[in-house]
Amino acid sequence: AMRSIIARAASRRGLRVVFNRNFSSLVDALKDFQENETGSKMEELPASFKGFNISHEEGSVYIEMTKDYGSEKISVSVDVRETEQEPDDLNMEEDVADAYASFNFYVKVEKPTMDELGFDSLTFDCTMKGDLFDINTVTCGDAESPDEYSEVPMDRFTEEVQDGFFGYLNDRGIDQEFADFVGDATETVDSQELHAWAEDAVAFLKA
Repeated sequence: AMRSIIARAASRRGLRVVFNRNFSSLVDALKDFQENETGSKMEELPASFKGFNISHEEGSVYIEMTKDYGSEKISVSVDVRETEQEPDDLNMEEDVADAYASFNFYVKVEKPTMDELGFDSLTFDCTMKGDLFDINTVTCGDAESPDEYSEVPMDRFTEEVQDGFFGYLNDRGIDQEFADFVGDATETVDSQELHAWAEDAVAFLKA
């Protein structure tokens, strides 16, 4: 046990030595990261896609998309931070790793005239994983209380009901093409925000 403690302490001292020796090159490394590692699928986000208005506030982690569909109001919210790689295999080929890239987005369909039901919306928790667009859960209302029995996993439904929900979203423009676009938009915003973050970090280090 004592040997293990000594080994860990020596390892920490070694880490500090390496860090101190390389600190002077951190700014250069960040600049290199900023230049080479923050690529983007698009130069900038378009103002609209398939009838959806698109907005992203600089510094925000969210992409917001909205449109009207008859009397309904449809909103899509994407958290760009939710992009991840699974499984965690540093040795996998790049094209294989891309197949595991995933992110979630949330689709809310509102009917403002439905207050008598006690809720006025359906919310879909969706995932784009690799090339596959899927629905995880369907929620009646906002489910603000954890006691509410309003969110149901998609796999609890029959295939007919699942197909019906996919068709419901497809009719409103939420389909595979839409999911592909959102995937590219997510990568674009993530790259832009990483680039800005690196610029701020460099400014701080050089101050």
